[in-house]
Amino acid sequence: MSRDGAALAVGVDLSSAVDAAAANLGQRANVLIAQGDIFRLPFKPRAFDVVYSIGVLHHTPSAERAFKTLVGLVKPGGTIAISVYAATVRPGVPWALNIFRRQAWRVITKRLPRRVMMWWSKYVVPVFWVVDRIPGVRYVRYLFPVLIYKNYPLEWSVLDTFDTYATSLESRHRPKEVFRWFREMGLTDIDLMDSDDGWVSVRGRLPLRLA
Repeated sequence: MSRDGAALAVGVDLSSAVDAAAANLGQRANVLIAQGDIFRLPFKPRAFDVVYSIGVLHHTPSAERAFKTLVGLVKPGGTIAISVYAATVRPGVPWALNIFRRQAWRVITKRLPRRVMMWWSKYVVPVFWVVDRIPGVRYVRYLFPVLIYKNYPLEWSVLDTFDTYATSLESRHRPKEVFRWFREMGLTDIDLMDSDDGWVSVRGRLPLRLA
């Protein structure tokens, strides 16, 4: 956003991740990093032309309420877009079994100390990332709580393994449900965007004249 012409790109998170974001991007003149609760954000109503959230709302106590809070930050005529975990899965038994595997492991992993899952993600996932490149052996990774992306850098697998298995809150949603959120908030031009399997990505616009 900051590279593509935003007058000011504002990033916000509840956790200490803001420190890393500030270290990486805070030196840019059009970037502001803030720490705050999504349900009590320190911004004036209708402050932003564009508001977007990717992979965050489903890790809150209520993804719907979090979304509706964000709508209050959008200027009339502005845009809001979100991506949340999908409740539906790609057709096929292997995909369904993989989702079931993740959910079964999460019963255990989300209760473990964060430092344990951080250690697992940083030091064990790289081993499976290498194993995944060995024909005939690669499928052993499905017996363990890891996510491996063979076409992306190792860091993606490390981060997403921690994000998937260490987070205590997770919800999944259907496109029809997310569309309802947008309609109830009076948004128009609602569009289901292309996204990877396992995600629901929706965009809408706040009317210039509010009811």
